[in-house]
Amino acid sequence: MKRNIGIYLALVILFSSCHFFSKNEKNTARDYDYINEQDLEDDIYDPETDYPVDIPSIPEIVRPEIVDGKGSIDIYKYAGQEVRVEIELFGYKTLTAQITSEDPNANIRISQMILPDQTTDGPFGREITYDLPRDGIYTLLIHENMMAGDPWTGYFRLDFEVTK
Repeated sequence: MKRNIGIYLALVILFSSCHFFSKNEKNTARDYDYINEQDLEDDIYDPETDYPVDIPSIPEIVRPEIVDGKGSIDIYKYAGQEVRVEIELFGYKTLTAQITSEDPNANIRISQMILPDQTTDGPFGREITYDLPRDGIYTLLIHENMMAGDPWTGYFRLDFEVTK
């Protein structure tokens, strides 16, 4: 009986330590700083050493700021990764958004928009102008166009503007 308890205790310690190390390994993802427009203009941003927002975790959500009705965010996306951009909009009537990339072969688009009432619209292309039916959080789902090419990894910029 004592032998069984000893084996059981040894197994519990072994499995607990394995779980501890694998959990810590998952949390070692590098943190990337947000690259703002001023950094790009001042040539502070170096794509070889600096990275835009990198979204290694799930559910891969970005919440950009709106300043004077405009916003912009640079993002690094992995192949097959869906990026969710949540924009909280109160008192605005129209959202205009555009995706740009220096990669001419970038297979990326605004796949869908989730409205505050959780209904969806889309698919869209790289640009969208959308009349906002109500206040709330609008989510842009950005992903490859699976019908038009291969999965894509790279940098892109989302610029958007809201009007009242």
